Amino acid sequence: MISKAIRQKSGIHSKWLEEIVDKYPQLNPTWLLTGKGSMLLENERKEVKTINDPHENDVLVPVYNIEASAGIGFLNGSEYIMDQIKIPFAEKGDVAISINGDSMYPVIDDGDLAVIRQFPFHDYVMYGNIYVIVTDEASFCKVIKKSDNPETLLMRSLNKEYEDFEIPIRLIRYVYLVVGVVRMKKFI
Repeated sequence: MISKAIRQKSGIHSKWLEEIVDKYPQLNPTWLLTGKGSMLLENERKEVKTINDPHENDVLVPVYNIEASAGIGFLNGSEYIMDQIKIPFAEKGDVAISINGDSMYPVIDDGDLAVIRQFPFHDYVMYGNIYVIVTDEASFCKVIKKSDNPETLLMRSLNKEYEDFEIPIRLIRYVYLVVGVVRMKKFI
């Protein structure tokens, strides 16, 4: 555009000048418009942008001693907070629990932490998502699928070695949506 304007001895539309200044922030806009001053802003004071700590908005999530079964299901007993961990995708109220078993492999491995959020499943069920389902007798980490029986939910494992099973809705006490996984494998 500049060489065309020079050849034709014409001006440059302001939108092109704005694009040039945007694309080349080191270019002095005064020099570009008037030809006065230095071409580059190297002698000018540059604006310094501060970068916030990328983890400043991380939520401190309590890690409970509770285990959800990615297998046959069981309850752990009395629960307490073992630790806390900063997690960037978490929201206030989320908790982390350990997953025991390999039925949700490869997404969740034995010993991984599942970051879970309480979910009002009686109002709405997002079928196909991974949940921790708690009954009086067991807790499971499974994908919830719609059952042919309106009084049950179908529990599906991601590991094809495990078969689907159904849980009567009336036995479900709590449902937690798995919002993320923290891989706990250690490599030596």
